[in-house]
Amino acid sequence: MPRFVGTLLWVFCGLVLSLSTVANAQSSAPIGSLILGVGPDASAGSVLAGVRKGIFQKHGVTVQLKVFNSGQESLEAVLTGQADTTINGPFNIPPVAARGGKIKILAELERSDQQFGVAAKTGIKGPQDLIGKKVGTQFNTSPDYYYRLYTKKYGLDEGKITLQNIAFAQLVPALAKGDIDAFFAFEPHITRAVEAVPGATIIHRSGQEGVMPLLVYLGASEKLYSNKALAVAFMKGLVEAGDWVNSNRDEAAAMLVAEFSLKPEDAKRFNSYFDYSVRWNRKSMAELEAVNQFMSDRKLLPQTADLSKLVAVEFLKEAAPGRVE
Repeated sequence: MPRFVGTLLWVFCGLVLSLSTVANAQSSAPIGSLILGVGPDASAGSVLAGVRKGIFQKHGVTVQLKVFNSGQESLEAVLTGQADTTINGPFNIPPVAARGGKIKILAELERSDQQFGVAAKTGIKGPQDLIGKKVGTQFNTSPDYYYRLYTKKYGLDEGKITLQNIAFAQLVPALAKGDIDAFFAFEPHITRAVEAVPGATIIHRSGQEGVMPLLVYLGASEKLYSNKALAVAFMKGLVEAGDWVNSNRDEAAAMLVAEFSLKPEDAKRFNSYFDYSVRWNRKSMAELEAVNQFMSDRKLLPQTADLSKLVAVEFLKEAAPGRVE
């Protein structure tokens, strides 16, 4: 073999070995696989980025993204073994845990002052205008909880409002047909109401005037929370994915467009509503305590959730100690 050919061969082999070493350094040995349940909105931003950017895979977790119509449906999927994670506001998970559902909260995933809101038809300009009207929301969800906090904040008599249980996907059509006069939901539903129903407006967003600054929680299946190595690796990926989205808003918004067929301008706006930092602090727990108090005051369940058993932040603490206070 000519000397220069042999030299080129050694260079090529060395390059392949170097690339292989880099690839191995960037991807941990496989630890396990998970099905990640999300709804079709910006709250899924960090999970979506973690999947599409290979961040979870880098930490040794093989993932499959499964899109549901809402966070409530993904929660039900965790309870029935069809998914391993769910993204929910503060009200969704505690009631099912109080009923014995096998689920734990591993972290506060993100927070937003604008993701939830009240969409209403022409003529409804403020809280008092809801008196005597038909209002829709999907019962036993965080927007339902938001409705209760809203009526309390503004001194509205719930007995003088006709509240109807309507699935989130049907709220805009119901408003358009005149079956309801307003509804409580999350984006993109409230923006779609304004686009689809002439004269409709968003009269409030949940963080305004301190009604309900939204904290979003990661719920996990028994498969995930019973496997420490898998849970810690997943939390490492989730922290990294959340930080990536916070620093790469345009690219993250483009992922929302591709995955959920959102308009580019809407995806950018919805994405901007969130701080995707994964964390756990006193405020994270206080929101769940408030939900328990609400359920107790309203006598919604025979007993409230045992938060000491529901919340399992030890995985986040090991994955990213500075994120747990």
